[in-house]
Amino acid sequence: MFSSLLSRPINSSYDPSYHFFPVARDSKNDSTVKEVVSTTKKEITTPSLKYDTTIPLKKRYPNLVHNFPKPELDENLILETKKMIDSIIHSSSDEPTNDINYIKYETLNSNSNSKSNSNQNQSKIIQIKQFQEDPMLPPRFKLRKNRHERIIEDITFVKDPKTKKLTKEDREFWNIPAAISNWKNSQGFTIGLDKRMIGREYVSPEMNITKFNDLSTALSDADLQAREDLKKRNEIRQQKQLQEKRLRDERIKEIASRSKRRKRY
Repeated sequence: MFSSLLSRPINSSYDPSYHFFPVARDSKNDSTVKEVVSTTKKEITTPSLKYDTTIPLKKRYPNLVHNFPKPELDENLILETKKMIDSIIHSSSDEPTNDINYIKYETLNSNSNSKSNSNQNQSKIIQIKQFQEDPMLPPRFKLRKNRHERIIEDITFVKDPKTKKLTKEDREFWNIPAAISNWKNSQGFTIGLDKRMIGREYVSPEMNITKFNDLSTALSDADLQAREDLKKRNEIRQQKQLQEKRLRDERIKEIASRSKRRKRY
């Protein structure tokens, strides 16, 4: 049987015409006889789609109280879980008794004045027990850096068996110096600039004097040009300020002359 809300599986041999619902009814002749009436599956009508159906119930009805059926508590299950938890707690809290070891050893007494041989040997018994450590203590041992081993892949080199042996001159010609130093740097140490320069004594220092001279002249010319531009800007600013002051004075004089003329008349 399949749910009416789900579609029929693709690879199933189920025919919906065989779907029947058992309905009990009394027959006319005998009241005790019951028949099973087969009914075909009704067609599912498309539900009416509205905007309210898309809104969740918690937003539509914020004060809605859900009365879901709650299963009854199983007392046997509660007791079993309680016993299991108690056993775990007590087993962790108790001290381990199986880890206790006893060691017996004898010591020879080197005192020559002892009369009896029984007093010479002294036996002792030591009890060795492992106590529980505090998990909040710092680690006792220092962790080393995990240096992974380099994986060397098997590479096939194709060589010509008729090749000649390299001479000393060929080796010197094809020798490629190391990028940092002439020794292997497996640990990845860094080397200072002074030590690098000491290792490169064979390289003669080169100084390009012509380009240095061009650079210095270009910088001096740029400095002079910037100074001249600043001087011109300051002169133009001063001229503007003087012109504004002159216009302001003329306006004040004109206003004063007008006021004098009005007083006369």
